Amino acid sequence: MIHGYVPNDFGCGIVVPLLIDRCGDVSKLDNYRAITISCVISKVFELCICDKLANFYIAIHCSLASRGIWVSKCHLCYAADS
Repeated sequence: MIHGYVPNDFGCGIVVPLLIDRCGDVSKLDNYRAITISCVISKVFELCICDKLANFYIAIHCSLASRGIWVSKCHLCYAADS
């Protein structure tokens, strides 16, 4: 990302209620969960950024660990270990 600009449309999506249990009470809000439908290009962009941040975090974590500095593990480390 050379310019440091993310289009505003990348942050927009349509929230859709999804029925969890079709046999349950459809009038109860607890029987629904929300999903957000967003544009495909924003999801691709998100995956690219997440991948770059994961690699950066792992590099920093390994650098600190090699110096004897303890850093608590997060989900990015677990993904890298597997």
